[in-house]
Amino acid sequence: MEGLITIQSDFGPAETLGQLEAEINARGLTVFARVNHSALAEQAGLVLWPTEVILFGNPRGGTPLMQANQTIGIDLPLKALVWQDVAGKTWLSYNDPAWLAHRHGIEGAERVVATLSHALSEIAAKAVKDAQPVPGSAAVPEATQKASSIITTSTNPDQSPKTSSIPRLILIAVIIIGVAGLFAYAGDWLTPHALTPKRIADTFEQVNGGPHPGFRRNHAKGVDVTGHFDSNGQGVSFSKASIFQPGQVPVLGRFSLPGGQPYTDDASSPVRGLGIRFQLPNGEEWRTAMINLPVFPVRTPQAFYEQLLTTAPDSATGKPDPAKMQMFLAKYPESAKAFQLIHTQLKPSGFESTTFNSLNAFHFENATGAITSVRWSFVPGASSGPVNTADVGQTNKNQLFDSLIASIHRHPLQWKLIITIAQPSDAIDDATVPWPPDRRQVEVGTLTIDGIESDDVGTARAINFDPLVLPSGIASSDDPLLSARSAVYSQSFTRREGEHKNPSAISPAETKK
Repeated sequence: MEGLITIQSDFGPAETLGQLEAEINARGLTVFARVNHSALAEQAGLVLWPTEVILFGNPRGGTPLMQANQTIGIDLPLKALVWQDVAGKTWLSYNDPAWLAHRHGIEGAERVVATLSHALSEIAAKAVKDAQPVPGSAAVPEATQKASSIITTSTNPDQSPKTSSIPRLILIAVIIIGVAGLFAYAGDWLTPHALTPKRIADTFEQVNGGPHPGFRRNHAKGVDVTGHFDSNGQGVSFSKASIFQPGQVPVLGRFSLPGGQPYTDDASSPVRGLGIRFQLPNGEEWRTAMINLPVFPVRTPQAFYEQLLTTAPDSATGKPDPAKMQMFLAKYPESAKAFQLIHTQLKPSGFESTTFNSLNAFHFENATGAITSVRWSFVPGASSGPVNTADVGQTNKNQLFDSLIASIHRHPLQWKLIITIAQPSDAIDDATVPWPPDRRQVEVGTLTIDGIESDDVGTARAINFDPLVLPSGIASSDDPLLSARSAVYSQSFTRREGEHKNPSAISPAETKK
């Protein structure tokens, strides 16, 4: 399309959007709005691949252009579109300032246009990292080529970018003593000498018994659920996020077990997972991925990777070497304390009676700009106890999911959303440390789950429960695990979306019983 610059990203949509907004803010520009087209499409009962636009700018940059010709105001503020195509590739598109000036017949503003073009090319290049040019693409200015590899797309859909992207982030997804999580490699997390993409991918597949195409690299076994969230208005004093305004919003979620083995026995681990996507009325989303641990076993991505190595089966015994775990705990005493707490508090239970915790801390901002650090939990209500599934005719291997299915068919299940307020002395960037039990807790709403479907037919299989997809009023803390989780969730999504979809362990017929 004439005047549209499109760059292929090495990352998924969520990570690209996060880096783009961070780079915009770092340059002193203002993000005026984000419009999530795919979320709005879903509210209308339609399906659209991830598509989100950011509106941003600065009056000092835009006003001189409007002084030359006010009609350019129709194209201001600036816009950047992040979108994913059917092949799972992510792209960043924005209008070429020189083309906008030509479109509106602006003359005498060459310096402003050149400065704007250079700034946008640098912002885009940093948002997508090492973007790869498409062979045969239209020529672009030399300065722009140095900033990033850019293409000009055609109006013909059949001529859309087709080149494959080799991700620069590493996928890490493993089971850690029954606890699994997703983290990523980045240059400032781990040194290139200690870790390579191939090594991490190979180790991940080894731990999980080989690759399982079409499934999540972690929490592979699960079922999709639907329902709604009712806010009681008590969260408004802490966060301006629309989710906390009194009222109801639809949710889509997924209950799961840890690990990359999609057909694992339900009794294989006491860890339970729950991912939720809140669909907010203004087109925003809030996504959260939680598990039932009181704390997380490791503090950093480096520690996570080293613990991953301790879970790799020994070639002689076929089981992890206990001596390696002892060495790991000696090196990371914070993990030794965390495991001790997990061991004393983690009790096997059904999904219906499980409390799910954010573990990582986040920052809430209210309408006055006050910041509050919080963690949150979904605590089961009185109606969420498990039912006896002895007579439902399903296998013991799926006993947890059998119980969940029977319970939802019996009546809706509910969880209370409880936020815990941090004090200045509490660890905000360390998920291995529990907050004292006397911290203030506020109930801000109720999650109701009343529908369930198999991964084979549900929509949650294609949802990336990225913990950094946050609405205005909720922001990430400095916990290093959050950016790691976000990066790898995106990479896991890209991998499985490009693979053949194999049947889920929980069939559509089972969820109807």
